[in-house]
Amino acid sequence: MKKLLPVLALGLVLAAPALAQKRVQTRYLSANQIEGASGPADTMDNPVKEDYFTVEKDGQAVPHGAYVRYFRNGRVRLRGQFELGNMVGEFVQYYETGSVESRTKFVSGKKQGQQLEYYDNGKTKIEYNYVDDVRQGPVRAYDLQGRLAQKGTYGNNFLQDTFYTYFPEGQVKSKAVFLNDSLQGVMTEYYPNGAPKNTTTYDRHIQHGKSVSYYDNGVRETEVYYVRGQLSPDTVRTWYRNGQLQTEILKDNNRYNVFTKYAPNGRKTIEGTILMRDRSGFLSKPNMQAEAILGAVLDGKVRGYYESGKTWYELNYDKGKKSGLNTYYYENGNPKERIVFRNDEKEQKITQYFENGQMELEKTTLDGQPVGETKYYHPNGQLKREEKYVNGKVDGPRKSWHANGKLAADEILVAGNFAGVQKYYYETGAIQQEITYKMGKINGLVKNYHATGKVESQGNQLNERKTGRWVYFDAEGKLLRSETWRKGELVATQEAKK
Repeated sequence: MKKLLPVLALGLVLAAPALAQKRVQTRYLSANQIEGASGPADTMDNPVKEDYFTVEKDGQAVPHGAYVRYFRNGRVRLRGQFELGNMVGEFVQYYETGSVESRTKFVSGKKQGQQLEYYDNGKTKIEYNYVDDVRQGPVRAYDLQGRLAQKGTYGNNFLQDTFYTYFPEGQVKSKAVFLNDSLQGVMTEYYPNGAPKNTTTYDRHIQHGKSVSYYDNGVRETEVYYVRGQLSPDTVRTWYRNGQLQTEILKDNNRYNVFTKYAPNGRKTIEGTILMRDRSGFLSKPNMQAEAILGAVLDGKVRGYYESGKTWYELNYDKGKKSGLNTYYYENGNPKERIVFRNDEKEQKITQYFENGQMELEKTTLDGQPVGETKYYHPNGQLKREEKYVNGKVDGPRKSWHANGKLAADEILVAGNFAGVQKYYYETGAIQQEITYKMGKINGLVKNYHATGKVESQGNQLNERKTGRWVYFDAEGKLLRSETWRKGELVATQEAKK
């Protein structure tokens, strides 16, 4: 063969005995070059990107002979052979480190036989088999340590039949059936101990049919059904690890389902109805303020139970929000709290009870703030306190009573702050204390009384600190001592003469 002449420029024609070959070298763009700009994109100073030969075939230049593609750093990226425009023989692709990334065999431009892909550490990554450029036969995938990770079969370029995945230790992790690249039939996932973890039924790659999950001890955990990828409302069940049924949802009609929940010992804890559908189909965004169960919202009556089996609560829901009368009970059967919900839970009329059945509290809230009159009661039924709320704060007179019916406090509040003289009383009805408030703080005269009605002590406070002269008396009204205060600090004491 003749010696090659020095390359003077890109595209120099090389002489060959049989075919007139032309050498082609493409180069990477430099940082200051823009592809598509006017002027030559390739210069002799830029790194070589491709190096190959072409010959003329049917009036067009086609690759023929050795072909090499390079990384920018000059390392080989791909090496192979062309014959009149067709890939032939083995093409080898490399990582930038120099290790082999893949080996692919070609016959007349089509992939034939085994194709291998590798990790950078040299371990086999994937094994394929081709027939006339179409994947056919077994496929295997491995992890970085060379352990089998996946195994399946291709037919006409699609995954077909049974497909396996594996744990690193070699146990089967999952088993599925494919039809033309789509999951079809039952897919089973396993725990490392070989026990089933999940079984899911597919139809053309969409969940359709029964889906069951298991604890690692083999006991069922959940059982649901899907219809074309959507959770079916017909039957939903969950179990505790001990095998006891935890939740059961059964179809009642096209709109509602009945649900029941159980404790691990089999005791029923909650039962009621849930809304699974509306006119537009399945509810996709349940109200998060309500107890959501498997994508549905509570709707209708819900009843909960104590461990003894006695009723704990009876609730009413409307599309995920409480509505109407809702009642909670003591275990003895007496009501503990009754709440009437209106206006999408914004308005609540609340009544609470002592365990003996006597009323404890009556109040109304709007958007979480108390409004109007609120009343508290003693366990004997006697009114304990009465107050009125305006804009979420007590406003106006507030009276309190002892359990014997005697007045306990006579107070005045403005926007939640004490204002004026507040009076407090002993259970006998005798005055106990008088306190003067201004701007929500004790400012002014303060008087404390003995149960006999005689003054015990009196003096002034400024911003809730004693100030000036304070005097103290015994139960008969006799002076005991006097004190002088300045800004909350005692500065002098004078005992009364005996």
